[in-house]
Amino acid sequence: MVSNQSVNKTPFYLAEVRPWMALLGEHRLVATAGLRKDSAVKVGRDANLPNCLWLRGSEINPRVLALPFDEFYQFDESGEKLIPLGSSLPVRSVPELEWKTLSDTLVPEKLPSKLPVSTIREVPIIRVRASEVFSANLLQVSAGQWCDFASAAADIRLKPLSFATSIEGDVIVRGSPLPSMSGARLVEINGIATELGYTWSPAISTDILRKYLGLAGKDLAILLSSGLWEKIEAANFISATRSAARQTKELFTALN
Repeated sequence: MVSNQSVNKTPFYLAEVRPWMALLGEHRLVATAGLRKDSAVKVGRDANLPNCLWLRGSEINPRVLALPFDEFYQFDESGEKLIPLGSSLPVRSVPELEWKTLSDTLVPEKLPSKLPVSTIREVPIIRVRASEVFSANLLQVSAGQWCDFASAAADIRLKPLSFATSIEGDVIVRGSPLPSMSGARLVEINGIATELGYTWSPAISTDILRKYLGLAGKDLAILLSSGLWEKIEAANFISATRSAARQTKELFTALN
């Protein structure tokens, strides 16, 4: 077995350019987010190794070696045995696993949720000024703003809130009371949301509108000023915790 520390000390030029496999704790998978765009990087789960995941890729490079793997191997010439990097003798066979791409594995279970931008559609209603004033219960801010706030906020302040994050760096915060932050404030009524101070026309009930838009449970539909609407499924929201905020910040640091 080769620890991550010994891997980092192995001169890269001594390693043959062969496919690699590595084992890491599942809780550290977010650290590999920088490899999401490499379609050759796959993830597999071994039932005999709970709380751990296997990763494999086509090329060993410094970016791969810098990751916090628990064990790191290259394939032997047969492609059936694994050799610790820096060694010459195989120590284990390649496990037979079902492999998924890293990007499929990271989203949504291992990373904060993202807004499904592909669900923006036209809706035959228009946005008009509201005659009745409601309190905002949705807030749209940047991921940086949200992470800074949530990382320092008390648990009691975060407990009534949930949030969804887009990979582009936008966050929708849901709940009440909302944080005192600059951003776009919206009003959600029965899963239908409009910008603060606006409503929709014709004034059909939210039950009818929900049915028309195909909302279920705690799904959210945001009616946009352009006459389009954006659906955010309930599963895309996660509880607002300091840990979730730290994961969000780590993700965007890795992606950038």
